[in-house]
Amino acid sequence: MITPLLQSALEPVIARHRTLHRLRWLVLGLALLILAAVAALNFQAAIPEKKLLAVLLIVAVAWAARIAGRCWRPDLHAVARRIEQQHPELHALLITAVEQKPDPKTGQFAFLQQRVIAQVAEQSRNSNWLDSVPGWRLWSLRAVALVFTGVTLVIAFRNPSRASMASLSPRAPVDAVTVSPGDTSLERGSGLVVLADFHRHAPGQATLIVQPQNQPAQRIPLVKDLDDPVCGGGLPEIDADLTYHIEYAGQTTRDFSVKVFEHPRLDRADATLRYPDYTKLPEKKVPDTHRVSAVEGTKLDVAFQLNKPVKSATLVARDGSTLPLAVAADKPLAELRDFPLQASQTYELKLEDADGRANKFPAQFIVEALPNRRP
Repeated sequence: MITPLLQSALEPVIARHRTLHRLRWLVLGLALLILAAVAALNFQAAIPEKKLLAVLLIVAVAWAARIAGRCWRPDLHAVARRIEQQHPELHALLITAVEQKPDPKTGQFAFLQQRVIAQVAEQSRNSNWLDSVPGWRLWSLRAVALVFTGVTLVIAFRNPSRASMASLSPRAPVDAVTVSPGDTSLERGSGLVVLADFHRHAPGQATLIVQPQNQPAQRIPLVKDLDDPVCGGGLPEIDADLTYHIEYAGQTTRDFSVKVFEHPRLDRADATLRYPDYTKLPEKKVPDTHRVSAVEGTKLDVAFQLNKPVKSATLVARDGSTLPLAVAADKPLAELRDFPLQASQTYELKLEDADGRANKFPAQFIVEALPNRRP
């Protein structure tokens, strides 16, 4: 059960997630529509009013995506975790508020539960939680949907030419092929688009053979637009190194390699606090945190667990000062050692791997030094 106060705080973010969900369905539907339009080129004479049909199908896809967006039900825990990742200063306060349940007998929340929910509502008014779903992601999906719509209309409104029909014949001459991007490297999670330029006439059929590491090969038919000698196809997402080649008209290109890389990023930070002797407090470990606070003079150790080994790691304060961290060439780890807490400061973690790639979204780490006051 979620209270109206918490609902009003999360509703703008939920609306963005719903829009993102709708746009994903729209792009997927338009992509399938393009594939269907290309596959129907051989049967254009049997499709009456293809232009009107294309427009109606685009409208139907957009309407279906809208319905899918409306039917989507948010996972409040997932939404809260996404917001907490972008706003570590919440310290799991939002997740705690989402998990609250009223008394089964009275149906009311206890005082402390209401206090937690009120604090979350106050935080939502002072922070921009919409950045948990970046605006650029929505605009990029809209741009892709617009491009896919244009491609569908171009295919529907163009008339087949004799050259395109001849290229579908098994006797059509086949020239040497140029494959793009050839040997390349891509970020993990990116899509791979392969284009085969046959220069004059494309063969009747061309197939992209993808061979991931330690997995069965995948066969992907390449598609082309009318009499265009360029065929294309690919994968929406790649997670590991692979090789690929193209088979056409009884011939095979050489194998091309795709290397997958990742930008460095912080996975978690584990802190250790060693208090001054006069406090007589034992050493304290704070796992998986982005914020520590302790009395002045405390020594701080932080182990930053990364997704990969890096060449350098630095904490950069808002005033421009820097704290170089110790890194190991063979371990995904950066360490801050024996740092004395003297003043409160907010740092950003800057990473650089052996290939010169930096982390895309520097993580924040907040240090609070509490003054030693009289009892």
